[in-house]
Amino acid sequence: MSYSWSFGDGSTSTVNPTSHAYSTSGSFKVTVTATDANGARAASSQTITVAAALGASFTYTPSSPQVGQQVTFTGSASGGISPYTFSWAFGDGSAGTGQSTTHTYSSPGTFTVTLTVKDSSSSQQTTSSQRSIIVTSPPPLTASFSFTPSTPQTGQQVTFTASSTGGTTPYTYSWTFGDGSSATGSTATHSYTTAGTFNVILTVKDSGSPQQTASSQQSVTVTSPPPPALTASFAFSPASPQVGQTVLFIGSASGGVPPYSYSWSFGDGGTASGGSVSHTFQSGGSYTVALTITDSAGQIAKSSQTVVVTSPLSASISYSPSNPTTVLPVTFTGSATGGTGPYTYSWDFGDGTTGSGASVSHIYLLPGTYTVTLTVTDANGQTATSTVTMTVSLPLV
Repeated sequence: MSYSWSFGDGSTSTVNPTSHAYSTSGSFKVTVTATDANGARAASSQTITVAAALGASFTYTPSSPQVGQQVTFTGSASGGISPYTFSWAFGDGSAGTGQSTTHTYSSPGTFTVTLTVKDSSSSQQTTSSQRSIIVTSPPPLTASFSFTPSTPQTGQQVTFTASSTGGTTPYTYSWTFGDGSSATGSTATHSYTTAGTFNVILTVKDSGSPQQTASSQQSVTVTSPPPPALTASFAFSPASPQVGQTVLFIGSASGGVPPYSYSWSFGDGGTASGGSVSHTFQSGGSYTVALTITDSAGQIAKSSQTVVVTSPLSASISYSPSNPTTVLPVTFTGSATGGTGPYTYSWDFGDGTTGSGASVSHIYLLPGTYTVTLTVTDANGQTATSTVTMTVSLPLV
């Protein structure tokens, strides 16, 4: 029995059993033909797949890792028969598996990382890839912070902002505000309820192994807010006083820091002190009354008003002719002084009739003695009266 082989890539063999090495990957139809002594032939064919040689490589990030920083390794494979298995040796005695894996170095140095890849073929190809990785020590961790406003007041929100360098990111931040309160985070806010100087401490920790810790502290001076502005005002009664009448003045203060002191100047040389005072003006005129209020913190506020003081209202009567007779008109003229104009005039002629106006005329029908009364009312409702008694006679014939 003789055998003839065709390997599908143009190569043949008559050796049985036989072997063959393919120079390229791909699918090949292999045929064997057997011939017996009588010249009878039989053939059998199979298609085989020749895989490319297995290859391996990997990348890592970050490219310049530090101690305590996590490094991510990503492997890749080509050729062979998938799926692949990946195993890692990190050069520091540690190992890992999986196409993508992470590792953290605990000391600085140069480490040879080896990736070993195996395929799924029956012969299970194996290959490896190596790279050197340089791990450095992280710079020292530093911490600092700022805050605003720089001169906070009680009840005012203060914003604290942290800053860190060195070490291994990410960082964690913790705060103590010096009044028993605390917070976390790179930015924190706090309000102080009392005035004083407080020692604020920021503590920063990194993510390295071993972990670094740094702190920073500053004094924050918190002041009390200034008191509200002091204002002064006053009222007086009556609103239109007369000469010799007692006027009541009542002062009022707002803002500032109580208790308050009150000082009065009445514009006529008179002064007084106290929140509520009385004063009597001795002559008519316009007076500027000034109130000065001082609070316990030394703030001063002033208020002034003009007070118009009038003389007492008085009325008088004149008439013409001086010897009136019946039938002929008598002219009455009223006048007023003091009080507050304008004035209104009301007349009672003594014979049961009345009139109004500053100047009026009246005719008496019967002779006799009459009492004429003038009532004057000023703009503030004050009244004054004046009377005159006159004799009306019959006209001469």
